[in-house]
Amino acid sequence: MTCRTDNSGRRGFTLVEIMIVVAIIGLLAALAIPSFSKARLNAQTRRAQNDLRVLATAFEQLSMDTAQWPGGYNTDVPFPGGNNEFEDLRLGVVGLMTNDGTFNSRWNGPYVEKMPVDPWGMDYWFDIDYAYNGENVAALGSYGPNTDGLNMYDADNIIYIMSR
Repeated sequence: MTCRTDNSGRRGFTLVEIMIVVAIIGLLAALAIPSFSKARLNAQTRRAQNDLRVLATAFEQLSMDTAQWPGGYNTDVPFPGGNNEFEDLRLGVVGLMTNDGTFNSRWNGPYVEKMPVDPWGMDYWFDIDYAYNGENVAALGSYGPNTDGLNMYDADNIIYIMSR
C-alpha cells in the first residue's frame, strides 16, 4: 500500500510569501511616515500663520480705536526697547479681551472673543520692540514646534511683523 500526498489543491501562503509582503509593507511605511510628518508640520505652521493674521487684525483694530499698543504704549512714538513682551494675550493690559484701565475711553473691545493657542499648545505672544533686521518692530509670534519660551527666539519661531 502506497501513500500519496497530492499538493496540487493546497491553499494558503508560504512563510516566505508572508515575509515578503511584510517587508514590502514595512518599506512603504518607512517611506510614508517622514512625508506625513513633514506635511503635518507644514499644516501646523500654516495654522499658526493664519492665527497670527487674525490676531494682527485685532491688534490693528485696538490701535486704531485707542492709538495705543498693549501696555498703554502710544502707537505714534518710537518703540521703547527693554522687556515689553506679553506672553498672555488674555490680560487686560494687552487689551484684546478686556480693558484693565490701561487703555483710554475709546477702547471698544473685546477685539477677540476667544484667545487661540498655537498648534503646539503654547500661547501666542506680542512684543512691541522685537528686533528685526536691525530695527525694533511690533511683532506677534509663536515659539514654534520646539516651544522655547520668552526671549528665546530661534529659527523655528513663526513671526508676524505688525509695523516697521
